[in-house]
Amino acid sequence: MDYTSSNHWSPPLRGFVKLNVNGSWLPSENRMGIVGVIRGSIGYWIYGFS
Repeated sequence: MDYTSSNHWSPPLRGFVKLNVNGSWLPSENRMGIVGVIRGSIGYWIYGFS
C-alpha cells in the first residue's frame, strides 16, 4: 500500500471543531492504543485523550 502523509494541519470552517485521531496495534504484544485531540477553527486546543 502507498500512503500519502501531510505534516500540515488544516483548520475546520469557522464555528466548527475538528477531531484528529491516531491509533496503533502491536499484534506480537496483543496491545493497542489510540489518541486524539479536538481543536477549534483557529487552532486552539479544546480537549485531548489517550
